[in-house]
Amino acid sequence: MLHVVIVISLIIVAYIVWVIMEGEVGHRRKNTMRFIMMLIGCGMLFVLGFFLFFPATEAIPVNAEDIEMQESRVTRPVANVFVYDAINLFEEVEYAILPTIIAITADIYLEKTLIIPVHRSITIISSGDEPFSLISNGDFDVIQVSGEASLELEHINITRSYGTRGRGIINSGTLILKSGNIFQHSLGDENVEIDGNTINRGGGVYNGADAVFYMQGGYIFGNSAHWGGGVYNHLNASFAMQGGEISDNEAQLGGGIFNYGGSVIINNGNIIRNNSFYSGGGIHNRTVDTFTGNLNILDGFISHNSAGANGGGVFNTLGGRFIMNGGEITNNHAGSSGGGVNNWSEFIFHGGIIKNNLASSNGGGIASSGTLTMEGGLIYKNTAEGNGGGIRAYSANMFIFNNGTISSNVARQGGGVDNGGVFYMYGGSIEHNIAHNNAGGVGTYYGAFVLNNGYIIYNEANNGGGVANWGTTFDMFGGLIANNTARSNGGGVHSHFGYGTSIPGTFTMHSGSISNNTARSSGGGVNNNISIFMMQDGRIYGNIARFNGGGVVNGATWNTAEELSVFIMQGGIISDNFAGNAGGGVQNLRDFIMEGGAISRNTSRTDGGVVNTTEYAIFEHLGGEISANAPDNIN
Repeated sequence: MLHVVIVISLIIVAYIVWVIMEGEVGHRRKNTMRFIMMLIGCGMLFVLGFFLFFPATEAIPVNAEDIEMQESRVTRPVANVFVYDAINLFEEVEYAILPTIIAITADIYLEKTLIIPVHRSITIISSGDEPFSLISNGDFDVIQVSGEASLELEHINITRSYGTRGRGIINSGTLILKSGNIFQHSLGDENVEIDGNTINRGGGVYNGADAVFYMQGGYIFGNSAHWGGGVYNHLNASFAMQGGEISDNEAQLGGGIFNYGGSVIINNGNIIRNNSFYSGGGIHNRTVDTFTGNLNILDGFISHNSAGANGGGVFNTLGGRFIMNGGEITNNHAGSSGGGVNNWSEFIFHGGIIKNNLASSNGGGIASSGTLTMEGGLIYKNTAEGNGGGIRAYSANMFIFNNGTISSNVARQGGGVDNGGVFYMYGGSIEHNIAHNNAGGVGTYYGAFVLNNGYIIYNEANNGGGVANWGTTFDMFGGLIANNTARSNGGGVHSHFGYGTSIPGTFTMHSGSISNNTARSSGGGVNNNISIFMMQDGRIYGNIARFNGGGVVNGATWNTAEELSVFIMQGGIISDNFAGNAGGGVQNLRDFIMEGGAISRNTSRTDGGVVNTTEYAIFEHLGGEISANAPDNIN
C-alpha cells in the first residue's frame, strides 16, 4: 500500500510541476518527453529526501539471549485469538470449529477442568516472552483432551495454586508438548478407585487408552501419583519422548513413567531424579493381558533416579518388552536389585551405555530374572553390594551375550556377571571387573555357562579371577580367558562344588585358551576342587602361581577320600606355566587321568611337569606326552 501511495504522489507532483513550467493551466499541451523527464527528476528528488529524513539505522550488536528470543518470536505460532481470563478461554475453546491458536495474555486461574471437546484442534501459547500459566484452583485436573481432539501446548505452564488432588492433563486424543512446564500435581500415594476406575495414575500426564502423546520439549516435574508420577501411559496408548525433561517426580511404581500395556519410545530428552518407593525409579514397564508393554530407548538419558526396591533406572516386568538401541542409563540406585535395570521379562540390549549405577543387593548394572540378550553396548563401572556388579542373572533366566563390553564393575561376588541360570557367551568382552570375594569376571552356579567365543580378561577376585564355577556345568568351546588375577586360587578358572551342596562342578574344555593368568596362591590357570575337569582340546599356557600348580591344581589338601576332584586330559596342551613351589604344569592331589595331549615346557622350583602331593593322589598316564619340563617331568 505504501508503494502505491508513493507512486501516485510522484505522478501528481510531476504533473503540477509540468503544468507550471508550461504556463498553460487552462490550455495544457501534450509534451510527453518533458513530462517523463520531470517525472524522473521528481522521483530522484523524492528518494534523496527520503534518505535525508530517514537515514539507515546502524546494526546493533546482540548477544546470544537476544538471538534466541528473536528466534522464538519468529517460530512461535501466530495466534488467531487472544484471551485474558477463564471465561474467554472456555468460550474460545468451545466454539473453535476450525483449528485455532489461542494466546493467553496473563495467568489464568481455573475453577474447573478445561475440556477440549471432540473434533477440536487447539493450540495454546503465551503471548509474552515469559510463559503464562493455566492454574488449577482446586482438586481437579487442569486440562482434559477428549477422544478425536488434539491439543498442542507451547510456552505455557500447567500447574495448581492449592488443593491436594488433580492431574496436570488427562489425554484421550492427541497431545503435543512443545515447551513449557507441567508441575506440582498430586494424586496421593494410595491406589484409590471410584466406580471401578483408578483415579490416581499419572500425576503430570495421564495418557489414556489408544491416546497419543508427543513430548518434543518442556518439563514435567515435581508431580506425584500412585503409578506414574510424571507420566502414566495406558493400554495401547503411545508416548513418544523426542526432547524435554521428566524430573523430580515420585510414585509408588514408576516415578518418572509408568507404561501399562502401551508403547513408549524415548528418542531424546532426560528422565532424571525421579523416585519410586518400590520399583522403577525412572520407568516402570509392564504388559497387561493381550496389551504388550513396549519400551524402546533410542537416545537420551535416564539418570539419578532411585527405587526403594528394584530397578533404579528401569523396571521391566510381567511380560514387558524392553529394547535399548542407544542412550545412557547412568547413576541410578536400587534399594534391592538392578541399579540400572531390573528385568523380569525380555530385555534386548543392542547399544548404549549402562554405567555408574548402584544396587544395595544384586545387579549393579542389570538384574535379570527373564530373558536378557546383549548384542552390543557398554555396561561400565556399576556396583552391587551383593552379587553381579555388571549383571546378576537369576535362576530360570537365560542370558545370551553376543557382543558388547562388560567392564570395570564391582561386586562382592561376580564382578562382571553373576549367573544362576543359563548363560551363552558368543562374543564380546568381560574385562577389568573386580569381585571382593570370588569370580572377578563371571560367577556361575546352579545353572550352565557356555563360552563359545569372546574375551574374559583382566578381571580380579579372591578365587576365580576370570571364572568361578560353583556346582554347575561350564563348557568352553572357544574364546580367551587371560590376564586375570586371583588373590588366592584359580587365576583363570576356579571350579568347585555348589553352595550348600556336595554337587561337584563340571568344567569341559573343548577348545579355546586359558593364558597369562596369575594366582597369588595356587592354580595359576585352573583350580579344580571337588569338581570334574575334562580337557578335550585347547591350551593352558603362560600362567603363574605363587606356590603350586602353575597350569592346573586338581583337588585340595583338605579333600577327604569321599570328596572327588577328577581331571581327565584327552587332548590339548598345558605348557609354559610357572609355579613358585611345585607342579609347574599340574599339581595333583586327587585323580588325574591323562589319555592324550601334551604337558611340556612348564617350570617350578621343585617339580616342573606333574607332581602328586597327597596320599589320595592318583595319576594314570594312559596316553599323551609329558616332556621338556623343569626340573623334571613327573614326581
